[in-house]
Amino acid sequence: PRAKLGSNTYVSVYSGGVGYDCTTTDVQSRDDGHTSFSVASIDPGAYSTWGVDAHPTLTVENAYMLDSKVDDGMPQTGKVSATYSRYFAGGCRIIAWVGANAIGPTHSDNYLPTTTATPGSASTCYDNDNTAGVAQKYSMNQSNGEGANCAISYQFQ
Repeated sequence: PRAKLGSNTYVSVYSGGVGYDCTTTDVQSRDDGHTSFSVASIDPGAYSTWGVDAHPTLTVENAYMLDSKVDDGMPQTGKVSATYSRYFAGGCRIIAWVGANAIGPTHSDNYLPTTTATPGSASTCYDNDNTAGVAQKYSMNQSNGEGANCAISYQFQ
């Protein structure tokens, strides 16, 4: 169903864990068996025989507020995370972290939580002030959190 958090924003449901590995014969090699509700943009033209391809569309402020209200307020930990479901050719689905550097089934390791130095910018959902080894936090200091750069998922089970 359509969400009330902006144009083209929908609530969708998916099952499986972060980082499906599309480079192996076992595409569920990283499946953690969880079911999640995701809030992200869905392009009406992106429907395929494999499902729906979503994109970040929430503002950083909305994602942070939703995460803080029911979880820990951190984008890569807890039951609420800055993730969304992506589909690729051949029906391979990857649960992607918002802001992952590489998009595609041959780069599935980029869909794991990271403490790599990440600078904040007007187009980031989360960053760690460009400091390696520090947990990522929502980029509330960038454009007052108004950038529509986030998606969010609620894990159940």
